[in-house]
Amino acid sequence: MVRPGIHQLSFSYRKSIIRSVYTNLNPFSYYTDSYTLQAGNPALKPALAQIAEFNYVVNNTRLLTVNYIYLKDATLDVFTYDPLRQISESRPQSIGQLQTWYIATGQALKLNKSWSLSTDLAVLYNRISTPLHQGQWNWTAQLNSDWQLKKGWSAWLFLKYASPSLYELSRVFSVGTASAGIKKMVMKGKGFVTVEASDLFYSDRYKTSYDYQNIQQETLKKWQSRILRLTLNYTFGRSQVTLTNKRDVSPDEMERLK
Repeated sequence: MVRPGIHQLSFSYRKSIIRSVYTNLNPFSYYTDSYTLQAGNPALKPALAQIAEFNYVVNNTRLLTVNYIYLKDATLDVFTYDPLRQISESRPQSIGQLQTWYIATGQALKLNKSWSLSTDLAVLYNRISTPLHQGQWNWTAQLNSDWQLKKGWSAWLFLKYASPSLYELSRVFSVGTASAGIKKMVMKGKGFVTVEASDLFYSDRYKTSYDYQNIQQETLKKWQSRILRLTLNYTFGRSQVTLTNKRDVSPDEMERLK
């Protein structure tokens, strides 16, 4: 690591073996929905990984991260289709050769006494060389804004977006979400009331498109992500703790306790 003044530079490189998790090795199948089965594969090989990373930090704030990952014998989910039962089955196989470039930056800013802002921006390039030959650039952005207002009021806003990307043998559609909240201190600071709303536009979804070995499939996963929460909090009693039964200790005894 090089540290001239407030600037810090670091670089790391390592080789490692990534072993499959138990769920990928379990040969038994189970339904994820009415038309899809998922099963493991006990014959999976461990993946060989080469990972390099560069970091640039200014005044204890991450300014730039560059990361490169190369995977050999990576585990990929491969679909097969049973026309009689009209069911597709997903089973992992150690057939992948993947490369990922990751470049990220972020800032935490104090714009004024009441407004703080934090941002994160990342650009990725995912490439699969085996069994297909394809690659795609994509980017993600995240913003978190906080306001400390007068008379015990505060508010926050969270925004996140991910562009279309490539994940293993599937293409992932873009997704974005927004959440917000407001808070009011009450009863001379002993309590507060919070109203929070997550996924305001009901847009937090996971949609993929799969096209390999004459099987084309689109998957849409959604959940109850738009939630409104009302929180009431009050602290009973005194917030300070008073020490009792305090005993004077002589200097000689203090020396023995060191």
